[in-house]
Formats: sequence, structure tokens, C-alpha cells
Amino acid sequence: MTEKVFDRLQCIHYWHIDRHNIGTCIKCGAVEDFDALQEICRKELAERRAEIARRTARHSERRGRKARKSEGAEGNAKCE
Repeated sequence: MTEKVFDRLQCIHYWHIDRHNIGTCIKCGAVEDFDALQEICRKELAERRAEIARRTARHSERRGRKARKSEGAEGNAKCE
């Protein structure tokens, strides 16, 4: 029994994941529930996408302001 536990600690796992997201290592027999891991990954991905959307919105706002300022400067030059 101790030898098998030692093997699990040293094993480079090769997971077989069933339809219920329960993984079993083919080499050592370790069992892992991948539902929690997938939920963490989904949350991290959603946070990254939200951050990208925020950055994009800020960037486009800045570009819009610069374009409006340059248009206003050209309009003033034509009036003089």
C-alpha cells in the first residue's frame, strides 16, 4: 500500500475523464473531480474577457476625444 501511495505522489498523471468530469489516472489510479477546476477556469476567462472589454472601451473613448479635438482645431483655422 505504501508503495502505491508513493507512486501516486511521483506519478505524472494520464487522466481518463468520464462524462461526469471525474478523472481517473490510468497509471496510478488517482481520482480527481474536474468540475471545480473547470468552474475556476470559466470564472478566470470571464474576468479576462471583461478586462479586455474595459480596456477596449477606454481606448476607443480616448481615440474619439482626440479625433473630435483635432476636428475642432481645423474648424477654427478655417474661420480665421
